[in-house]
Amino acid sequence: MSDGVDRHYVLTDKKQNKFIPPKANTVIFGSKKHVELLLHASKVITAFIENNNVFPFPEKEYSRYANQMQFETIYLQHGVLHIDMPWKYSPEKIIADKIVVACDVDYRLFRKNGFAKTDLWKVGLPRFDELHKANKSDKQRILYAPSWRSYLVGENVNGDWKALDKKFLSSRYYMETKAFLESDVLYKMLEKQECGFHD
Repeated sequence: MSDGVDRHYVLTDKKQNKFIPPKANTVIFGSKKHVELLLHASKVITAFIENNNVFPFPEKEYSRYANQMQFETIYLQHGVLHIDMPWKYSPEKIIADKIVVACDVDYRLFRKNGFAKTDLWKVGLPRFDELHKANKSDKQRILYAPSWRSYLVGENVNGDWKALDKKFLSSRYYMETKAFLESDVLYKMLEKQECGFHD
């Protein structure tokens, strides 16, 4: 964009170049250039808000740079909070100045934990926009998309998770998920709400 804003994409691996716009400015996380850019930045936009995902230097060096950093941090919340975690998601625990909030439940949790209304942007998640566009019918649909735990899916080999079929199929996680999807209570609730059920 030619709007006078100098943007840089911070990469942890050069292979990530394929996911960003062509000819975009890039910098490797933790490099000398990254440190220099951070010290002059006015905004840092991140989907991971832990200090080690934002600061390109070790924790013991924070005080050395503290007075030189003037940026506002914008947290792109990339999932829906499933539990209230004030010990992690409260103003004194994370460096987020503004948070792009996924849904009303998350908005209420962030407010309860001390964030001001003006710090929370209720715009949802882009992935939901795409799902909405794709669903052209008037039928009610429920997308059930559980996130698998890393201890059940094995190693990440060249960007692909190696499945541990035997361990996964005998896990409590799988058994309870299967029981939920096959329960009479779920089927009756779906019938009542006039929702179809498809694998």
